[in-house]
Amino acid sequence: MPNFDTKVRKNFRKTRSVITYNGNIYASHNGIMWKYDESSNSWYRSMLPKGLIQSGDSLYVEGTEIKVDIYRNLHKKCWSVRSREPGPLYGRVIEHMKEGVLFDCRFTVGEKGRLKVVNTRRKNVHAFVRGKLIYGKKLDLALASLGEVSYNPYKSGHFYTRGDGKFIHKAKMVRFLKDKVVAYA
Repeated sequence: MPNFDTKVRKNFRKTRSVITYNGNIYASHNGIMWKYDESSNSWYRSMLPKGLIQSGDSLYVEGTEIKVDIYRNLHKKCWSVRSREPGPLYGRVIEHMKEGVLFDCRFTVGEKGRLKVVNTRRKNVHAFVRGKLIYGKKLDLALASLGEVSYNPYKSGHFYTRGDGKFIHKAKMVRFLKDKVVAYA
C-alpha cells in the first residue's frame, strides 16, 4: 500500500492543504472538502468539520495563528496573503481574500522598492501590513478606530491615515475591506 504522501500527490497534485484532524485526513482542492477513508482506501466529498476553517484551498484548525504580510493585488483586485512562517511556504502567497482581519500589525514600506517605483513609475510589491492572521478569532470592535489607512509612494515613504494625514506605523487590529483598510488602536 502506498504511503499517504504518495496518495495525496496522486489525487491532489495542486492542493495547498492536507490536514489530519481528530484522527481523520482532510484535503481541500478547488474549494471542495475531501476526507480520506482508510477502510476503502479512497477520498470522498465531506462537510467541513467543526473546528476546521477553510480559506480558499487552505485548511486551518480554528485558532491557528499565522505570521503573514498582506498587500493589495492590483491585478486580481483583492488582498494577497504572503506567509512569514518558517518552512516551504515562507515568502509565498498562500491565499487571496476579498476581506480579512489582521492582529498585532506593523505597516512596512521597503524604501528601495519605493524609490524604484518613484524613478521608473512602475508598480511593485514593496509596501504591506505585517501581522498575525488568526483563523476563527472574533473582531474586537471595542478598540478605538484610527481611521482609514492609505499609502502612496509618490507622496511619502509611510502609511498614513486618510483624514488627517498622520503617519501610522502599527495597530492592534487592521480590517481589510473590499476598497479600504481600517486600523484600530
